[in-house]
Amino acid sequence: MLTRETGSGSVRRYVVPYECDAPGEDVARPFGFISGLFAKGGGYAALVEHFKTTAPPPGAVVGGQTVMMDRTVAYKYCVTFSATSVGLYMRVEAKGLKRHPAVLIPWSEVRRVEPVKMYWMPAMRLVVGEPHITQITVWMRLFQSFRPYLGHVV
Repeated sequence: MLTRETGSGSVRRYVVPYECDAPGEDVARPFGFISGLFAKGGGYAALVEHFKTTAPPPGAVVGGQTVMMDRTVAYKYCVTFSATSVGLYMRVEAKGLKRHPAVLIPWSEVRRVEPVKMYWMPAMRLVVGEPHITQITVWMRLFQSFRPYLGHVV
């Protein structure tokens, strides 16, 4: 929601309401708004709606990963994963962007996996939800750490 502030004379400013999570994030307000739009359009917001978690990662963490959400939004080198028998933990934490809540996707919600290319390199697309919630594309090397838990679809 945009609000309008009237300045002196004919100058008008539009302010984007934004909650800062930490001191010093004031400079990131416009980027947080944009990040929120990408999360909605890219499917991350749908993941949060269904699988939000406040628990810490359940196992070993792999950070700094690149992910393509729903073939439209790429989070480059800012996604943290943890794969255990419980499910796939995922958190986007890009510096300067709005912090998105973490999600824990049960393996039973991964309906299909498809080999694809992401930036001309081998990758795998995980189709989540029935009916469709979103698609998560990860590099093949990261997918190999998920493979033991995806016996029902691989």
